[in-house]
Amino acid sequence: MATSSLLLTTPFDRLISHAEYNRHIKTIEDFVTPFIHRTLAIPPDELEKLTKSDTNFTFLHNLARFTQDPKVIRDQLIAVLLAGRDTTAATLSWAFYELAVCPDKVERLRAEVLEAVGRDETPTYEALKNMKYLRYTLQETLRLHPAVPMNVKEALNDTTLPGVNGMPDIGVCKGDFVCYAPMTLHARRDLYPNVSENFADPAQFSPE
Repeated sequence: MATSSLLLTTPFDRLISHAEYNRHIKTIEDFVTPFIHRTLAIPPDELEKLTKSDTNFTFLHNLARFTQDPKVIRDQLIAVLLAGRDTTAATLSWAFYELAVCPDKVERLRAEVLEAVGRDETPTYEALKNMKYLRYTLQETLRLHPAVPMNVKEALNDTTLPGVNGMPDIGVCKGDFVCYAPMTLHARRDLYPNVSENFADPAQFSPE
């Protein structure tokens, strides 16, 4: 399936001026293109030698391993830059919001950070990966406040979605739009264990 965007404005697309939009796209492309060319100039054998532990290894290097097509690299890079900025900002804002009313969770998270990184050190990739409570905190934030609360997919081919509880599969024809809402899904109490001493109310913020 492919994500369908601007569903509401598509019928009127030809009536809308895209001059300003195209100017902004060109500005972005002018910014990223030199980085792409610089990375593609690296010999393939040198790219293969780079690993995630290298300080100069980036997402761009990984893309260059996958393809040498500058257009594909540009599209992937811009998608990450644009989609990553707003979603990261929103997730961090909601995390601070939830932590602001949970001093016990702040203390536990702070203790983990101090133990793994210290007061003055720069966190490494390995340190971030090993901080489990930090990961649980961000995952719980995304459960209650998903960065994409609702999304729509368009079927590229005829397919089926699996049925539940013995029900038959759901047929989806090519071109059909399927809407799903993570925010609603994550709030469904029937998908969680019963509330107990070991499992908090799903409506509450609980990294544990």
